[in-house]
Amino acid sequence: IQKQYIQYNKFIYKKKMHQNFQNHDIQVSSQFNSYKNFYPQQQYQQNYQNPFNQNAQKQDKKQKNNDPQNIGANLQQIDWSKETMQPFQKVFYKENQQVRPQNEIDEYYEKNSVSAKSPYGKIPSPFLSWSDAHFPNYVMTEVQNAKFEKPSPIQALSFPIVLTGSDLIGIAETGSGKTLAFLLPAIVHINAQPAVRRGEGPIVLVLVPTRELAMQIENQSEKFGKTSKIKTACIYGGADKFPQKILLQQGVDVIIATPGRLIDFLEMGVTNLKRVTYLVLDEADRMLDMGFELQIRRILGQIRPDRQTLMFSATWPKNVQNLASDYCQNQPVHIQMGKFELSINDRIKQIVYVVDPSKKQNLLIKQLDQLTQKDKVLVFAQTRKGCEILNRLLESEGFKCMAIHGDKTQKDRDYVMHKFKNGDNKILIATDVASRGLDVKDVSHVFNFDFPKVMEDYIHRIGRTGRAGAYGIAVSFLDPDVDRKIAKELLKNLQEAKQEIPDDILELVDVSQNQRGQYKQISQSYYDIKKVFTDKTNEENNQDQNKRDNRERDRSPSIKKKNDSRYKKDSPTNQQDLQQNSKLRVSKFSQPNQDSNRNLQYQNYPQNVSQYDPSNYYNMLNPQSIAYLQQQQQMMLGLYQTNQGQSNYQQMYSLQQMYGVNQDYNNSVIKKGEQQQQKTNDEQNQTNEEKNTQNSFQEFQNPN
Repeated sequence: IQKQYIQYNKFIYKKKMHQNFQNHDIQVSSQFNSYKNFYPQQQYQQNYQNPFNQNAQKQDKKQKNNDPQNIGANLQQIDWSKETMQPFQKVFYKENQQVRPQNEIDEYYEKNSVSAKSPYGKIPSPFLSWSDAHFPNYVMTEVQNAKFEKPSPIQALSFPIVLTGSDLIGIAETGSGKTLAFLLPAIVHINAQPAVRRGEGPIVLVLVPTRELAMQIENQSEKFGKTSKIKTACIYGGADKFPQKILLQQGVDVIIATPGRLIDFLEMGVTNLKRVTYLVLDEADRMLDMGFELQIRRILGQIRPDRQTLMFSATWPKNVQNLASDYCQNQPVHIQMGKFELSINDRIKQIVYVVDPSKKQNLLIKQLDQLTQKDKVLVFAQTRKGCEILNRLLESEGFKCMAIHGDKTQKDRDYVMHKFKNGDNKILIATDVASRGLDVKDVSHVFNFDFPKVMEDYIHRIGRTGRAGAYGIAVSFLDPDVDRKIAKELLKNLQEAKQEIPDDILELVDVSQNQRGQYKQISQSYYDIKKVFTDKTNEENNQDQNKRDNRERDRSPSIKKKNDSRYKKDSPTNQQDLQQNSKLRVSKFSQPNQDSNRNLQYQNYPQNVSQYDPSNYYNMLNPQSIAYLQQQQQMMLGLYQTNQGQSNYQQMYSLQQMYGVNQDYNNSVIKKGEQQQQKTNDEQNQTNEEKNTQNSFQEFQNPN
C-alpha cells in the first residue's frame, strides 16, 4: 500500500508539474524565460519531459556496471596493519639431503630444456618420481587411481618449490600439467589449516580468465581432493548466481573463479578473502590481455599480504612481469620450460599454407577428408559469425561438427563440450574466447582457419593438441594480404622449432634465395610425428574410405560428383530413390545451377509423398504436397495449350523429376484421396441421420 501511495503521489506531482509548465508556456512568457534561464536548456527539456529522470538513471547505472573501470570500485580497502592475522603453515618439505645425484639432475634439465633461477641461490632438487615427492596418503591414493607414471617436468620442479613455502612463477607450454602442479600442494596446504566454518572465506583461491578453464580445474580439484573431502566452488559469469551464492555461504576450501563474478559476490558480502593463504593466478597473461588487470589488483587487495602466491603463464610479457613484481611479496622462484620468449610444444607438427581467402573453405574440406575416424579436430575462427558460417558449411558437407563461442549460453557450451569430449562429434569450431581452458584428450589436429592477430593466441591455440606426451598436428591458413606482418614472427617460430617451412612463407616475408638454406633445417621430432600419423593399417585405410563414401552420399546436391548417375540432369528418379535420398539438403553456400530449372528453394521434401491428402484445401498452398504439384501441372498444361511456349512445359517436367513423381502415380494418389474423402463424407452423413432419428424419438416422448 505504501508503494502504491508513493507511486500515486509521483503521478499527481508529475501531472501538476506538466500542467504548470504548459500554463507558463501559454500565459506568461516571462515566467517561461525565467524557468528557461534557471535551468540549462538541455536539462530543462529533460526535467520537462521526464521530471524523475528514471530512464537516464537506469542507463547511467548500466554504463557504470559495464565499465571495466567501475568493476570492484565499491570494494572497501582493508588496512592489514589493523587486522589480526592468524598464523598458518606453508612449509611442508625440507631438503635434508640430495634426492638425486647432481649429474642426473643436470641431464634432466638439459633433456627437458628447463631453466630455473632462485633469489635464494640453491633450487630444491626436482621430484623425478612420485616416490621422491613423499606426498601424504590422501594425495597418493588419487594419483595412483589416475595411473600417472611420473610427474611432468613442470610438476617435478614445482612440487619441491611450493612445498617449501616459496612463491613461484612458472612459464610452461599449454598441456604440460600446470593444473596438478599447483593443485596437489594446495590439497596438502588445506589439510594443514583449521577447517573452514560456515560463513568463512576459502583457504585457496584460483583466478582464471574463462569459465571453461574454471570448470576444468574444478573437475581436477574434486577428483584429487575426494579422499580428503575438500569442498570446491566454481564461480564464473553466465550462470545463475543463486546456487553459487548458497555454496559460498556454506563454506568452501577452494574457490576457482573468474574476476568479474568473484567481485560481485565480494561486493554483496556473500564471502570474503581474509582466510586465503594460497593464491594461484592461472593463465595470467591471458587475464591481462582480456583487461582484468585492474580487477585482479582490487581482488588481491582483499587478501592478506603474507600469503603464498603462484603464477602460471604460457608467455612472459612485461605486464605479467610488473604484476608479479607488485604482488609476489616474497621474491619468487622462476621456472621456465624452454626459452623465455615463447613456449611451443616440441611434439606438435606445424603446417602452414599461404592461401587466398576464397579458397580456404575448399582447402579445409580437403584436409578434413583425409582424417581418420579416430582423429578429433579443433577448428578456430576469428569471429563468432565466422564460427557459425563455418559450422553450417561443414554440416552441409556431411561432417558432424558443433560450434562454441561467446554468444552461446552456458548450457549450450556445456552440451557442446560434453559431445566433443565423449567423441559424439569429432569436430569442434571455436573462437579465441574458448581457446584457453579447453582441456580435451586426444585432440589430434588443430586448424587455424583464421590466423590469430598475435603469436600468444597462436601458441595457446595449437597447445590444445599434443597434450600429456602425445603428438599433434597444427594446420594454419595464412592470408597473404592480412597476415603479412605476423608472418615474420611465425617464420622465426618455425625456424626455432625446426619445422618444415614452405617456400610461400619465404616469399611472403621476402627472404632472398641465398638465405633460404638456413630455413630448411628440420628436427627429428618432425619426422617422428609424421610417421605416427602416416603409418596406418589396411583396416584403418578401409574404414577411412568407407567414411568418405558415406559422407559423399550425405552431401548436398550442389556439391555432388558429376559422374553420379543419380544426380544427372535428365535422369528419372523412382519412388525407391526418392525415399533413400529424402534427406538431401540444398546448401546455402553452393552456387546455383544456372543451366537447370531446378533452382527451387524446396528443402526437406517428404519421404512418402502419399501422406498428403490432395483433397485438402491447405495442401493446395503447400509447395511440398502432391496437390500443389497437380495444380502446377494443370497451369503448365494450360499455358502449353494456349501456345505460351515449350519452356513452361519443360519446367513442369523438371518439377516432376525433382520430386520423383510421374503422372500415373499422381492419378493413383488423387484417386486414393477421393476415395478417402468419399468415405469420410459417408460417415458424416450416417452420423447426421442417427442424430435426426434420436431427436425425433425424443420429440415423440416429450410432445410438449
